[in-house]
Amino acid sequence: MYNSLYPVNVKPYYVNRGFVKRKEDEEQSSGSKTQTQESQEQQRAEQANQNVTKFPRQQYPTGQPTAIDYSRSTVNVAQIITDFKNTTAAIGAPDDIKAEVETYLGLIEGESLKENPNGKIIHTNLKTASQVLDNYITATLKKPSDVVEKWIDALFLQKIDFKSDPTAINPDFQVQLPKKEESQTVVETVISEDFTAEKNSSASTYPTLPENADVKKAYIQGKKYSSIKDTDKALSAFENALKLANEKEDEIAKPLIFLEVAKIYDGHDLLPQALTLYNKAAVNTQDPTIKTKAYYSMAKIYDDAVQFHPAMEHYFASIAFAGQTDNLKVQTFSLMNIANMFAGKYNASEAKNYYETAQQMSEETSNDKLSAKVYKLSASKMSNLNETKTALDYYKQSSYYFNKNQNSLELAGNYAKSSELMLKLGNKNKAKSLLLKAQNIYKQNNMPEEMFNIEKTLHSI
Repeated sequence: MYNSLYPVNVKPYYVNRGFVKRKEDEEQSSGSKTQTQESQEQQRAEQANQNVTKFPRQQYPTGQPTAIDYSRSTVNVAQIITDFKNTTAAIGAPDDIKAEVETYLGLIEGESLKENPNGKIIHTNLKTASQVLDNYITATLKKPSDVVEKWIDALFLQKIDFKSDPTAINPDFQVQLPKKEESQTVVETVISEDFTAEKNSSASTYPTLPENADVKKAYIQGKKYSSIKDTDKALSAFENALKLANEKEDEIAKPLIFLEVAKIYDGHDLLPQALTLYNKAAVNTQDPTIKTKAYYSMAKIYDDAVQFHPAMEHYFASIAFAGQTDNLKVQTFSLMNIANMFAGKYNASEAKNYYETAQQMSEETSNDKLSAKVYKLSASKMSNLNETKTALDYYKQSSYYFNKNQNSLELAGNYAKSSELMLKLGNKNKAKSLLLKAQNIYKQNNMPEEMFNIEKTLHSI
């Protein structure tokens, strides 16, 4: 059962609120359990807690999660190159900056493919490329930045394998996908930085507010304080709501309160507490909407902490419960996230399978904007994996949906990206044709800087 997954085993923390029990409180309330059961549960809890706290959320210099855990003892240079490319894309670097960075990354890649790569050459080019990005960030934010260079410095405190091998992934990243027959309720066919799960769903057959009037008032007050980031008052209000829910025996309210407090802990990176409460929300309700939100949130925590297997299991759970309410968007997000995890493991074939499943799911929503973004992100990730033809196909489909929505600027961006891929395939005429389409859109929107960049690229072909 999904409610027997990892979060239920997370060791509770006492945080001066009434949401997560202390160990002594648990012992007093677990009289029906045998000593052996309690011992086994404690062991599992301690192990799960060690897993969470040992591997905190890994991030790019931009603050976005990275697929690679750099706290490991050895990092392959191929992994660094891929994450550097992702960082360049994540900060929205213009084409000229990207081209300059790509020049240095090309030198690094060439050196790493030699029989005996020179680590100093690789290090020097990485430092130079990082300075290019930091200069761009400095100019954009109008204040000094050295975050990328510091990131590179931190990497070189680890052991680097300078011989490029995209398949040389740590054992922790080699967990195989569970067989489909093991998850029969999962749709057979994320989330990335571009997507967030829906906050509400009207498809639930259960109330979205507590039944009791007093509990409802305290709960809404907690939501209000939470929305304005007043954490102390929010927690106090939710604590009061939980106390009232217990007094009034409002069982509908409890999982709603657990979910809201879990979000607060999650936002402050108090991961063990967040996991504990997300799990309490999931197992104390029959509402598939609440279960969907809870399991999706748990999956994201494990995903961000680079724990592949539990992340997969919880994404599967979110897909299953979202299916009960026909929540195709959350199913799409979960599938995209699974695909992104495989892309992070450099497993192009599995990534492609899940991207295409997510694409199909997005099309079933009849939400053209969603489909356009799903195809665009899929294209970007497959391009990073050097799956050029597949990426081109995805950009083409993304452009179709952006065109339906009359989103000309996104369309121009797709043309520019597709042009780069056409050049990689040696098709200069098609590359120029796509750039001219992009340039025409920028002209229509009076965007001289973008037009100038396109013109420079055209002259260089």
